[in-house]
Amino acid sequence: MIGIENITLSIAFIVLSFAFLMYTVYQVKRNKLLLRYSLMWIFLSALLLVVAIFPQPIFALASLIGFDVSSNFVFSVAIFFLLLLCLGQARSISQLVIKQTETIQRLALLEKRLDDARVDEDCVEKKK
Repeated sequence: MIGIENITLSIAFIVLSFAFLMYTVYQVKRNKLLLRYSLMWIFLSALLLVVAIFPQPIFALASLIGFDVSSNFVFSVAIFFLLLLCLGQARSISQLVIKQTETIQRLALLEKRLDDARVDEDCVEKKK
């Protein structure tokens, strides 16, 4: 009975991993997700699909590293991956904030120049 439950769980995991892969590709096709950011998700879903089909290497790797329970290894890897993801997103957000600040400063300088040009133009018209 345990073997059938494992097969059912593996099939469910395969279907969900494949669905996640297809959803990611769909988001890229609809221009809702940039290809640059989707590559990580495509890689992750492909990796999940491989792990769902061949789980034994994960068990062996967990045992080799010293984890008593392979689920602890999977959770540790997932947490590490999420930390990397958060760091990458924080970097992207920081770059966007810097660009936004520069754009606002440039806009303010252009508005100042435009106001100065209007004032100069008004002075010239008043002198006539």
